[in-house]
Amino acid sequence: MNESVGSRPATRRARKRQHLTDHVAAVAFGLFEEQGYGAVTMEQVATAADIAKATLYKYFPVKEALLAHQFQQEIAAGMTPLWPVLEQQGSFAAQLRYLLQASAQWNEARRIYVPHYVRHQFSTANFGCDDPGHHPPSGARQIFERLCRDGQRRGDVRSDLTAAQLAVMLECLCLGAIMSWLARPDARLQAEYDALLLLALNGLAPQSSPAPRQP
Repeated sequence: MNESVGSRPATRRARKRQHLTDHVAAVAFGLFEEQGYGAVTMEQVATAADIAKATLYKYFPVKEALLAHQFQQEIAAGMTPLWPVLEQQGSFAAQLRYLLQASAQWNEARRIYVPHYVRHQFSTANFGCDDPGHHPPSGARQIFERLCRDGQRRGDVRSDLTAAQLAVMLECLCLGAIMSWLARPDARLQAEYDALLLLALNGLAPQSSPAPRQP
């Protein structure tokens, strides 16, 4: 259920399916907000969305898939106005910093749902499977790949690795930052992303040499 970011189905049948899945996921998310994620059952979602349980399970085999679909739709919608702003940034570093700031705000507002979302993303991750059409790259990876490809054209992103390879690595760094944030109730995701940015742009080398000791 992970459509490409910003894309819409071409055929009438695909559009009807997209409309249905968007509707069901939105209804489910409304229930999550009203009753709490853990309290909502798949049966309640089917009833509220006015569809058969068999239809619900056909498109969303687990509750986490409903959340993931809703979030992917939100990400795609949010990227539409964000792309022009990113393209105005002067460098890949500035683009990545701006994108991570937007991501931190979005995730912080949905913190109670993020563990379920991340769990689902791991369970459906594309690790070079033989059926990439069934498990397309995540929306985040597509965004990173586009930024890396544009950076390679400008010359401010390394070209010895493909944009797709770099995107996978950046996605993994983001997941690591999010997991570190979730593990500590008092942590701020923006601080984790700031550390990620330093790591992505400067590597693991010390940021500065220690000052020599005075005799």
